[in-house]
Amino acid sequence: MHLMRVKGGRRSPAKPEIAAPPAHFVELAARRALDRRTSALKGVYEILFLFAGVLREDLHLQS
Repeated sequence: MHLMRVKGGRRSPAKPEIAAPPAHFVELAARRALDRRTSALKGVYEILFLFAGVLREDLHLQS
């Protein structure tokens, strides 16, 4: 009697559910997100300061 070999008989090694990304990728992503937030805040502050300057000039002109 002879044993039939099943196609793809070798089992593939167990794969982890989700491989964790390398730490430096996580750090880079966090730094980029922080840079985006700070640059957005800088833009908001610039607009507020410009608006405050315009208001101050208007108040000086009215008085």
